[in-house]
Formats: sequence, C-alpha cells, structure tokens
Amino acid sequence: MRQQILILMLFCFASVWAQQNKASGTVKGPDGGIAKVSVREIDENRRVFNHTTTDQNGLFSFVVRDAQHSLQFYAPGY
Repeated sequence: MRQQILILMLFCFASVWAQQNKASGTVKGPDGGIAKVSVREIDENRRVFNHTTTDQNGLFSFVVRDAQHSLQFYAPGY
C-alpha cells in the first residue's frame, strides 16, 4: 500500500512538472549575444513574477508562472 501511494504521488508531481512553461532564447545585437540583459516575466499590471539575466552569450532560460504573461527585456545602453 505504501509503495502504491508513493508511485501515485510520483505521477502527480510528474504531471505538474510537465505542465510548466519554459521561456528561453538569445538576446542578440549587431555584434552577437548581449550579456547581462535583464529578462522578467510580468503581468498586465507590470508585476514581476520571475527574473533572470542573460549569460555571456546572451542566452536565458527560466520557468514562467503563466503563459499569458509577457517578457520584458532591459539592457542599459541599448
């Protein structure tokens, strides 16, 4: 019985994990990827839900809370 419950819980967590939306991409300028660009997940009221920055090649990736939200990019100097 204990093993069946554990297997059932594992399937529940797997289905929730599989439904997550992921945002990923590359921020590029004329000379290639741009490092340290701020990437935020925001809603219609501009509330921030998740945040990351691009790496040295301009790459970013994170799990978004809601697929209806928008991404906001901020790079000082651009």
